[in-house]
This record gives sequence, structure tokens and C-alpha cells, in this order.
Amino acid sequence: FPKHPVHVVPHGIDPTVFPLGTEKKKQIAYMPRKHVDEAQQVFGWLHFSGALDGWEVVAIDGLSERDTSKILQESAVFFQFGYPEGGTLPPFEAMACGCVVVGYGGFSSDELLTECGGYRAPSADTTLFFSYASKILRMPWNDLLEWGVKSAELTLKRLSLDSERDALLVVAIHQHAVRCMQVLRASRARVVVELLRVDVAVDLLVERLGDGVGTAAERPETEEQAGDELVARSLVREEPALVEV
Repeated sequence: FPKHPVHVVPHGIDPTVFPLGTEKKKQIAYMPRKHVDEAQQVFGWLHFSGALDGWEVVAIDGLSERDTSKILQESAVFFQFGYPEGGTLPPFEAMACGCVVVGYGGFSSDELLTECGGYRAPSADTTLFFSYASKILRMPWNDLLEWGVKSAELTLKRLSLDSERDALLVVAIHQHAVRCMQVLRASRARVVVELLRVDVAVDLLVERLGDGVGTAAERPETEEQAGDELVARSLVREEPALVEV
């Protein structure tokens, strides 16, 4: 649809719902709703490599938004296993809370995840996921916290509520303008049609008067016949075709 307008409306993260956590602990949060087998594989490798030593793993499943936010605020790291995604929010909500995110972009957010400071592995690439996760979990604690704060800043700048509001406003204005043009074109088309009908009627009247209003055989016997003749004449007139409706 090359002529169909396409608008991009970015997600907006509410910092009052997902604020930057100030009391971080060595905790990894993740959501087991997709690809549990891959999560088990990554966590298994991390465990046997020793990278999980001293870390606690918390699964976020079936919790309210408030409880989810609470876990993200206290977690230093978030693992994202979800794919495919049509516009994945959990990793960005985690980054807004100050988590360092490792995982998949879900195809729809591959570039955005990297732009906001996440460590993105290609979807289903558990080997690279493990490599990034092992590096993050062994990072000096202060460096890890600083990276989380930086990710929060980048995320809230890139996915602000103001950006979402402004994009929605542009869509609303565009749709209103399109509707106004449609009404205007429809009104103009109706006016032109009526003018053509009047023009045809005048020509028919002049023709009748010029011929002495015609013979009895030529005159329409009823109003219905007169209307049919008017329509027929309007159809054969060489008038410009109406394109806009």
C-alpha cells in the first residue's frame, strides 16, 4: 500500500510506575512465559560455569504491574527470553528500573534494545546469550550499577510519555484532516453533479422552445418520461468525468 499513510507510535514508559531502583541486590529477574527450555539451558550453563555464584534468580510470572515493578527495582539484571514479539515492553521497563538487560529483542525491538544499552543476542542463540550473561554477572558491582543507571536514562529518553503523546497527536490530526478533505470532496462532487443536471435541463428546455416545444409525439407524456429523457441526455453529454468523490 504505497499511498497508505503509516504512522509510528513509540511505546511510552511511565517513570512513576517503573522508577529507577535505588536498593539493588545481586538478583536476576526473568519472565518464564516463553522458551522455558532456552532459559533452563542458559541458567544451567551459568550455574556449572560458576557465574551464578552469589546471585539469586527470580521468575516474574502472573504478577501485577506493581509487584513486577517492585522486583525490577531491586534486581540488578534482567534476562529477556521472549521472541517473537510485536513490540516487547518488559526489557525496557526493566531498564527504566535500572536493570542491565541481556537477551533477545524479539525481532521487533532488536535495534532499540541495543540503543537503550541492552546486550542483545540473536533470537534462539543461547550460546551468545550465555556469553553475554556470564560477562555481565562477573562485572564489578559498581560498574554494573552505573550501567543500569545509564540504561534507564537512555530508555526514558527514547521511550518517553511525551514522545508517545506527540505521535498520537500527529495521528489524530492527520485522521481529522483526511476526514475533512473527504467531506469537502464529496460536497464539491455533489455540487458539480447538480450543476450538470441543471445544465442538461436548460439545454433540453431550449431545444424544446426552439422547436416550438416539439410536436405532440415528441413531448414526454408524463413527468417520469421527462425525467428518463433528462437522465439519458445527461449520460451522453461529453462532460469531464468526476474523479474525486
